[in-house]
Amino acid sequence: MKTLYVLFDQDCGLCCRLSEWLGRQPAHVAIQAYPLQAPDLGMRFPGIERLRPEEDLVALSDEGDVWRGSRAWIVCLWALKEFRPWAKRFESPAWAPLAKRMFVLVSKNRRGISRWLFGSQTEEPRLLRALEAVPDPCLGGGCRMPQGARLGKEGV
Repeated sequence: MKTLYVLFDQDCGLCCRLSEWLGRQPAHVAIQAYPLQAPDLGMRFPGIERLRPEEDLVALSDEGDVWRGSRAWIVCLWALKEFRPWAKRFESPAWAPLAKRMFVLVSKNRRGISRWLFGSQTEEPRLLRALEAVPDPCLGGGCRMPQGARLGKEGV
């Protein structure tokens, strides 16, 4: 994979800030944030509407892999140099259920979280600063990319 496309809601402060944050991080692969409101979304990603990206985070690779929800967030972390160990942790059987619950909680409350985090103008969101302060959870070794679905000839 050379490019990871991350679809985001440009009407959501949290989504915008996280997509900007992803773009500033050193990455193993290029990350391109793409707004759900883009007029050419359906042409660029044929069949994307079947995944209901307005309801859940969606990430797509230039090779045709597709991830939704917590799996999409894990693959975003996997793409980042400093956060690949977190991806490894969150994809493990012990942590995957917690990662999924955390993601669903944040996703369902993203507008309220946006108001809480970004009500005042700050350089970095408080939540992200707190996450960056946590030490590396892995004891070494590589991190494999989470499995994604594949795009068919007719699209997603």
